[in-house]
Amino acid sequence: MMAEERQKYYVDQAKQQQEYHSKKAKGYKQSYQFLQVIIVVGAVLVPVLLATPSVPQIVPTVVSIMVAIATGLENVFKNGENWVAFRRTSELIKREQRMYFARAAEYASPNPFDVFVQRVEAVLSEQNQTFVQSSVSEQASTGRASGASIPPGG
Repeated sequence: MMAEERQKYYVDQAKQQQEYHSKKAKGYKQSYQFLQVIIVVGAVLVPVLLATPSVPQIVPTVVSIMVAIATGLENVFKNGENWVAFRRTSELIKREQRMYFARAAEYASPNPFDVFVQRVEAVLSEQNQTFVQSSVSEQASTGRASGASIPPGG
């Protein structure tokens, strides 16, 4: 593969990685916000429901259970943390792309493509390490012994 084709291929791959991380961030954000709405609204409603004599006792009980489930799901799946991590990775890759195309800062070097590859790979490696550490700490806290998996490259 010629050098120009190799560069185009890698730049396209970096763009795909950025889009993958952006899409994952959006999904985690939506899940996080949905669970937070359930938690906040449910927590506010329970005392009101308990203070209203005409409301059957099962209603605040069910709402409380929903709040507990939403809280548990957020604690297990860490949508908020994942949202931030994936958004950060997406934004860092976008920054590297802009800097590379502008040949700014570190990219004003004799071989900007090599710098681009190194910096994008460092960003992706950091994301993978964060994901694995989060998975390992979650497994340790829940007592699971299976190994952590690395998310697909997109």
